[in-house]
Amino acid sequence: MKKDTIDKLIGRIDHIKEEDLQRFFVKLAEQQGFFQQVFEAIQEGLILLDNKGKILFVNKAALKLFDKERGQITPDDFCIFLGRDCSWDTIQQSQTAVSRDTEIFYPEHRFLNIFISPIGSKNQGHLVLIRDETPRHKKKRGKH
Repeated sequence: MKKDTIDKLIGRIDHIKEEDLQRFFVKLAEQQGFFQQVFEAIQEGLILLDNKGKILFVNKAALKLFDKERGQITPDDFCIFLGRDCSWDTIQQSQTAVSRDTEIFYPEHRFLNIFISPIGSKNQGHLVLIRDETPRHKKKRGKH
């Protein structure tokens, strides 16, 4: 749902019938539940952050890759994978996407591609997508 739609609704909330308002919030909750199910079904790690670096959503795949529980992941966790020349401040200031391949050894040996992209037209936050490239690397090694 668009932000301006929600802003209009809030501006007119005193003039909306209670049953219409209730129907709106039920629909909003259904949409949120649907999108959460979609994000959880994605096999890649997915993290959404606001423009201050606060993590708004982490799917199960990301939690598994980091070997952490909800609420334990911070921007520093994936910045470590991007290398020392990359900090959350530099990511935040960048208006372009960043993509890096990296090799990790904990919690298990894996090859990851980490993609971080600003979202929204006014730097509303960032999307972090973490793809496990380990099977592709193993297949490539097997051919040599």
